[in-house]
Amino acid sequence: MYVIVTLKGHYAAADASGQQYLDTAQLVSVSVNFTTEHCLRFYYYMNGLHVQLLQVLSLIHTFLSKLVNLLAQ
Repeated sequence: MYVIVTLKGHYAAADASGQQYLDTAQLVSVSVNFTTEHCLRFYYYMNGLHVQLLQVLSLIHTFLSKLVNLLAQ
């Protein structure tokens, strides 16, 4: 996992090369305290024989919700 910061934004990537089948990667942010509504926008690229699923989860207090559930094709 690595993070790149540029003038255009922040980018995070997880490289699955050389990993075992059914291995997972997690990117966990620090706690963010919003006082108004905010939008999460991200782009993704999933490629490879065993790349299968992207999930985006939100934890508010003790309530975990699934925001995105994408299956690779």
